[in-house]
Amino acid sequence: SAPKGDPISRFLGLSNVIPTNTAHSNFAISILLALCRIRKTATPPYSSKLHEKVSATLAAMDIPHINEFAVFGGVYTLDIVLGDSVAIEVDGPSHFLESTRTQGDLRYNAETLFKQRVLTSLGWTIYSLPYKDWEGAKGDEAKKALLASILERPPVGTPSDT
Repeated sequence: SAPKGDPISRFLGLSNVIPTNTAHSNFAISILLALCRIRKTATPPYSSKLHEKVSATLAAMDIPHINEFAVFGGVYTLDIVLGDSVAIEVDGPSHFLESTRTQGDLRYNAETLFKQRVLTSLGWTIYSLPYKDWEGAKGDEAKKALLASILERPPVGTPSDT
């Protein structure tokens, strides 16, 4: 059978992200290329204080990792890479819809969902660490237990993750 998607989507490895309808496909590719241009001219990635705390806890647990790993030509940066195509995204308040942050039922915003979709279509296994989970873990041992449990959760983009 023929590969799914148009030639550009297949070249970019985004056949599962870009719609197959030609009109929608061209629009989606235009948006993606605009995003690429914007990201390329943006300031370099930085680690939030929350990210730094998570990284320090992983280091205290003797878990090797890389912070701020650029992927997809630098368009996206993964917060923490643990190994071969496995990463943890430390999701602060800006990753969620504002209306859900106060209610406690966090829902990702469109930009974060799109990033997750692109990265999973490129073969990455992404685990999410929402800021409220980190805040709810009181003390060093609770935070270590939380991080140890992250990889037992369903990765983002799986049906049981929704």
